[in-house]
Amino acid sequence: MGLYVKKKVKNLFVSRSPHSPRSITTVYTHTVVLASVLNLQIARRSMRTHMFRTRVKPEKLTLYKLHHQMVWKAVEEGLRAAGLTRLQIWAPKPDAAPSSDANCLQMLIETPDDVDLGQVTGENSSYWSSSPDVPKWEILMQSFFEAGEWVEMDVVYNLNPSTNVQGEEALEKLMANIAAEENES
Repeated sequence: MGLYVKKKVKNLFVSRSPHSPRSITTVYTHTVVLASVLNLQIARRSMRTHMFRTRVKPEKLTLYKLHHQMVWKAVEEGLRAAGLTRLQIWAPKPDAAPSSDANCLQMLIETPDDVDLGQVTGENSSYWSSSPDVPKWEILMQSFFEAGEWVEMDVVYNLNPSTNVQGEEALEKLMANIAAEENES
């Protein structure tokens, strides 16, 4: 919480003098501001991030990128209505990736914690039936992929909040697992 908000909260409960009480309107206004700040912080903590990977047919990569410069309005509206708060598709920078990875894409999606991504975006979802353009778009985009679909990935590491193991027992188990893997390879 910012310093300004902390000072305002403190001032809500500490009167400057016994003869200048806070008006009920001021207290209410400050309470509404505080509540909205807290709700924003709660919303940030209750989001779920999904990461997917796919490969586009090399000869279709440019066309795929061009299509994503003008995603159909019905698709964007349907995704937002389904609960997606963020969707980004990433491709390697042209000169930064080995040629074997040039057609590899990653998609990051954020949703509220209570949204089941498969249910809200799958073929039988309200997203697919929200407009006749949605299935047309999805089928067209899938036709660009080598395997025909996105593959969901698991988190390997997260800095915030840290996914590091905690405690002696967990650390010993991790070290044993690492040693076993190294012996196998």
